[in-house]
Amino acid sequence: MLVFFQLIFENNTCDGASLTSEGSNLDTYGCPMQQHAYFHANKVTNTWGYDREVMTFDGDDRHGQNVAGAAVSVSADGLNITLECVTGRSAPVGGAAMTLSGTGAGQVRRIVAIHRGTTTADNGGSSSSSSSGGSSSCVDTFTLDAAFAGALDSSTSFEFMPFRGENIFENLEYEDVGVFQFYGFAQKNIVAGSVHTRTEGVQGWGPNFQSEYVGLTFLDGIRAGHQGGQGGTNHSCGGTDTQAQCEQDLPGGFGDGQQIGGDNLGLMYNNVAGTNRLIVFRENTALSHGGISIGSGSDILLEDNRVANPSTATMDPTGPLDAASPRANGILVQNTTTGVVARNNDGGH
Repeated sequence: MLVFFQLIFENNTCDGASLTSEGSNLDTYGCPMQQHAYFHANKVTNTWGYDREVMTFDGDDRHGQNVAGAAVSVSADGLNITLECVTGRSAPVGGAAMTLSGTGAGQVRRIVAIHRGTTTADNGGSSSSSSSGGSSSCVDTFTLDAAFAGALDSSTSFEFMPFRGENIFENLEYEDVGVFQFYGFAQKNIVAGSVHTRTEGVQGWGPNFQSEYVGLTFLDGIRAGHQGGQGGTNHSCGGTDTQAQCEQDLPGGFGDGQQIGGDNLGLMYNNVAGTNRLIVFRENTALSHGGISIGSGSDILLEDNRVANPSTATMDPTGPLDAASPRANGILVQNTTTGVVARNNDGGH
């Protein structure tokens, strides 16, 4: 689905009719936003095609729709933030402005206007003019709908991009499908009350800001291999793949055993260090040797989650384990993750 908002999709049954059946793709290819969608009480079954994603976000980067870095200047009222421009790249009006790292990180605003101009540096100073007497450089000034809270400083890094957020996925049922994921940019999304049976679980790939996962149940899981098969195969069951290749990639008999989620996990956050912020996992249940993994992020709440029969052999970290936050109660925190609050989680049998 491309360029939509104020959408309600509920009480539908979607069953894959072939080995190349795929799930939903909420994307922003060449457009500024995808927002305010409500998915409720739908049942989705038998989708293993293409990248094996029952739901994913996508778009943006290949279209040059994002720009990031430290500010050249910030207006006194905080509404105008200027960055050096990048050839062939700029975020769209209507997109998101995010404080990615440093002081004030984790905030989201909307872009209401963009102006491309130049700055001129002279004797160590800078201005917004294009007159002679100094070296000039291209800059983009992004006007926001509201200023970021708090005092920002030179450590603050910004990113401007399309907005994929403020969507709600509630009381959904997934059976025999691939991963449910927020891929790339995702802001202020809620997933609540869904039930997953023989799926690759739920995962996020940063930068994800202010996502909430509440009351999800993972009854059992299989790992079909996101974007690639097991046993040395490397087909995603779509495009030019043959029927035999699709059959070879279907789930069943994997040496990894019964697990919850892509990369062996029920709930997973990973990718670029520190770019997943203010994430909530509350009252989720993972059965059949699943678990929760936080691969990278900051300011994450894990509360009242239950992991029955937590996996041990299949949840070893792929990167250095954070010694201050070892695996406990089926929850693995690793790499550069900081600011984790874990309370009342149960890793019993």
